[in-house]
Amino acid sequence: PKLFTLREMLQVYIDHREEVIERRTRYDLSKAKEREHILLGLKIGLDNIDEVIRIIKEAQDEQVAAKELEERFSLDSIQSDAIIKMRLGRLSHLETEKILAELKEIEERIREYEKILSSRENVLKVVKKEIIEIGETYGDKRRTEIIERELDNANPEDFIKKEDVVISISRKGFAKRLPAEEYKAQNRGGKGVRGAKHVDGDEADEIITCNSHDIVFIVTALKKKNEENIDSRNVGKGYYIRAFDIPEGSKSARGSVVLKSIIGVEEGEVPTTIMTFKEFEDERSLLMVTKKGISKRVRQKDFINAKAKGIIAIVLDDDDELVKSIFVGDEDEVMLITKSGKGLRTKVKDIRLMGRATHGVKSMKLLGDDEIIGVVKVEEGKDIFLATAGGRGKRVDFDLFQSHGRNTMGQRIYNLKEGDELVNAVSVDDEKDVIFMTQNGQVIRIHVRDIRTMGRGASGVIVARFKENKNRETDRIQAFSVIDYQEDAETQSVELDTEE
Repeated sequence: PKLFTLREMLQVYIDHREEVIERRTRYDLSKAKEREHILLGLKIGLDNIDEVIRIIKEAQDEQVAAKELEERFSLDSIQSDAIIKMRLGRLSHLETEKILAELKEIEERIREYEKILSSRENVLKVVKKEIIEIGETYGDKRRTEIIERELDNANPEDFIKKEDVVISISRKGFAKRLPAEEYKAQNRGGKGVRGAKHVDGDEADEIITCNSHDIVFIVTALKKKNEENIDSRNVGKGYYIRAFDIPEGSKSARGSVVLKSIIGVEEGEVPTTIMTFKEFEDERSLLMVTKKGISKRVRQKDFINAKAKGIIAIVLDDDDELVKSIFVGDEDEVMLITKSGKGLRTKVKDIRLMGRATHGVKSMKLLGDDEIIGVVKVEEGKDIFLATAGGRGKRVDFDLFQSHGRNTMGQRIYNLKEGDELVNAVSVDDEKDVIFMTQNGQVIRIHVRDIRTMGRGASGVIVARFKENKNRETDRIQAFSVIDYQEDAETQSVELDTEE
């Protein structure tokens, strides 16, 4: 199902009426021209009635008479057949005038139909005229009564189609859902298609793929203020809804709905992570990581009552910010990634479980102004995929990194070009695609199998080439997510440079 605004709903109806009127007019024009053709033949017959009678009278049969009429008066078989079948009673003066009057009327209708079809503006004039007539004829008070009631043994999700979808949420809280098939796969370095339109400094912050029936868990960041308008508490909150609760939108729209209309976010509260799962599990926990290297684990079941109202998940320092969250098990390992290209592999159990309204522990040591940009669960048979803001990316084997204790510096994972920085990291294999969303709203989908595995010190390959906007501003990758592999690719290949 798709949620329409009033304007979108009216436009769909107008488009339908436009199509109906255009097809109806073309049909009427075709029938009018057929009738005109016959009447023109009858007129020729009436103008030469004496000779017509002679030819028919002297002919051996109707076929011979028809052929002679066609040769004598340049008629076709349809016209000659109409003349032969014309009753003698129609030869009277009155009947002749009726035929001529009908011909004149048909010619006027043909001119009217051709005028309507000559431009879309004329078609829309007919649409407007008929809509007004419908309102005047049927615009009375509703006679049926709409009654809401529960359907026996039926849930709302029973009426929702199960399909793969892409959910995106912007920094300013605009959210939308799209079928995953809307995004066609492209070769590496593709420029993509137009995606979300961002305005007023807004930008794509999170995109994720899931099933339309999955639970969508949203982690937000909020600086709560006291009555003196001074920052008194910097917190992260957790919410969850069903994927189908987010209305479906168009690919070019910035978002179908403001997030605060479907979950209870407060003023100034921004989304930091969206995750999906089928159901709550006792052995799963939420691992949250901040840009300053603080990590915290909370049992997933502690959020079972969060729903759309939300509950506090972590308390942060005033200068810190929640950047990423993932669900993990007690025996898992994770990779913490920084924007400067450092990676730390560590055990989840080294980060102890805590209550919801607590601070967390230091998980990675950072130098200078470096910051955490991502956290990825280590999975057997998969690689870590990283991409930079400048459009480069690569795959790296998890086995290239040894596990270290928390609050260490980690190892080099990416050799960045000057002025570039990492955007995010995800776990992938050859059966996955990656969907990128850029700052200017371009959407690019590539096959992971097109990107080979590289070493820790490699600078990667070009995974996205950017289109210039009208102001010739430089675009950049803003966010990306993983989706199942899609075979068809529509853009041409691009030569890529690599550096090991």
